[in-house]
Amino acid sequence: MIMNFLKKYFTYNNEYISGITYLLRLFVASFLLIFFVLPGVYFAAISAYKRSKSLKWSMEMVWISTIAVALLPIVNLMLIELSEDILFISAPISIIHLFLLFSNGKPPMKEADIQDDDIEVKVPNNSGLPKIEDAKDIFNSKVKEIFNQFEKDLNAENFKDYPVPYWYDIIKGRADGMKIGNSDKSIIDIQNEWTWMHADEYSTKYRSVEKEESIQAISLRIERFGFIYSLLCDLEKKLNNLVKEFNLKANPFLKQFEWDKASATSSLYGSINFALSLGMNKEQIKNLYSDFIFDENMIKGSDPFASLGTNKEGAHEIIKEKLGVDVDKIKLEQVEVKKRISSILSQLDLEKRYAVFAVLAFIANADGTTDDEYLVLNDIRLELNIDLKKFEDAKLDGNQACDLLQDLNQDQKDELSRYIVMVVGADGEFSTDEVIWVNDAIKQLNLDMSLLTELMTKYWKKK
Repeated sequence: MIMNFLKKYFTYNNEYISGITYLLRLFVASFLLIFFVLPGVYFAAISAYKRSKSLKWSMEMVWISTIAVALLPIVNLMLIELSEDILFISAPISIIHLFLLFSNGKPPMKEADIQDDDIEVKVPNNSGLPKIEDAKDIFNSKVKEIFNQFEKDLNAENFKDYPVPYWYDIIKGRADGMKIGNSDKSIIDIQNEWTWMHADEYSTKYRSVEKEESIQAISLRIERFGFIYSLLCDLEKKLNNLVKEFNLKANPFLKQFEWDKASATSSLYGSINFALSLGMNKEQIKNLYSDFIFDENMIKGSDPFASLGTNKEGAHEIIKEKLGVDVDKIKLEQVEVKKRISSILSQLDLEKRYAVFAVLAFIANADGTTDDEYLVLNDIRLELNIDLKKFEDAKLDGNQACDLLQDLNQDQKDELSRYIVMVVGADGEFSTDEVIWVNDAIKQLNLDMSLLTELMTKYWKKK
């Protein structure tokens, strides 16, 4: 078991990891660096290697990334001493790190992780089943079919705000964290502790937020985590049925699912725990997650500090007393949601807000809206308090939008310019088509011409 753990996490292999998993493993590497420098550097290097391979980079770039990320902690320490003298080294390494963190990768088909040695198809006499060799081909074909359907279901609602795959990445990242932090406890015990910790984190995170906004945020999580949990349960059921159908000696998918499912369970029930503390009732939760059945033990989880003979407050007090570190203050600074400062453009009347959003949407779509641009546009839409369906029904064209914005004051124009920079900079490219749209917007709305110069200097690439 220990050898399998070391082989998976501490060897250069083809394990797929997401950006969130990469970030979590760098946290572990940072922790190791504090106590054991070389293992910390080694683990950071392995994480970079796996992440860059997951993005299907060339082997040259994989090894450059591996070495660069391994050097990053050392370079950061040198920066403290040498300041700008070593910035020319630190900056490129940081750029590589950001690409590893935020680039989009496609997870491999899960059945590819299953070797023929894991599968022993037993065909009884006179069973009517094909020969063993043919049965393996049929088995693999059915596995692929099941996973293809899972991918389709997972991506079926990508048109929604904060689509399902985004939350599935979070669940996968949390599952890795649960495995790494596991000691001699059962997976159920770990699951219950993480349920408690998720609920506790939300209580801290949303303590400065209005109740309605907290309910809206946690409702989204219940809906998404519940959907993913149901998909995983259905997937598990289909695979178990397939295992029985082909008389396998063991279920080769068990290890793959037990942590993902535990992560989804703790994410879902930690969210439900917090929702109930806000005053949401069972019927409201059932409307978000239709399979919800009230189970007090699953919802409550278990306090991880209890096994240490204390509680959270007591543990934090001991750390503060012995190490001089105020964990409560650090945690609050890390996770507490700050109240949003409204954009001055959000104070415009609805028609003008539509016009602002239309200008930005036309610029983003000049060469096709990328995923990064979509995310920025969605954040702006929420900030401007715009209903997407009603905006689409308004059917504003570019000229109508600019006509509606002729009387903007200078502060409002500056804010619009800031939004344009956010949209163009989202994917790091300022195409020729976008240049034309931005130039027209500057002329028609009398924006500062330096906006175009700034964007071309930073992002312009001929297409």
